[in-house]
Amino acid sequence: MDEDAVGYVDNALVVATAKTLKETTRSLKNFMERRDGGFTWAQDHNSNFEISKVAVIHCQPRVRKPTDCPNPVLRLRGRVIKEVDSYKYLGVHIDGQLHWRVQENEAMVKATLYIMMFRRLTRTNLGIRPRLM
Repeated sequence: MDEDAVGYVDNALVVATAKTLKETTRSLKNFMERRDGGFTWAQDHNSNFEISKVAVIHCQPRVRKPTDCPNPVLRLRGRVIKEVDSYKYLGVHIDGQLHWRVQENEAMVKATLYIMMFRRLTRTNLGIRPRLM
C-alpha cells in the first residue's frame, strides 16, 4: 500500500494505492484518522474538513469483471463518505477509469461557449470588427 496527499488553499486530495479496493479504503481511513493524520492536521491548522463535501472515487484503469459485491464503504467520523464516478479537483475532472472523458467533455463545452461569445461580439452589423478581435 502507498499513500500521498496534496493540498492547495482549502482543497485537499488524498491518494491511496493498493492491490484491492478494500485495502485502499482502509488506507484512506487510516490516513485521515490516525495520530498526526488528516483530521489532526486540519485541527492544528484551523482548517477543518467539511465531511459533507468529502467524496471517494475508486480509480481502476483496467476494466474489472462485474461482481455482485459492491465497492467497500469509507466511513469517517461515523459518516459514510459518498462514492462518485468523477470528481473535480482544482478545475480538473478525474474519472474512475482514468480516461479523462469528463475533463475532455467539459473542455469542449467551455471552448464552444467561448466560440459562441466571440461570434456574437463580431457580428457584422453590431459587433466589434473581426480584425480587432
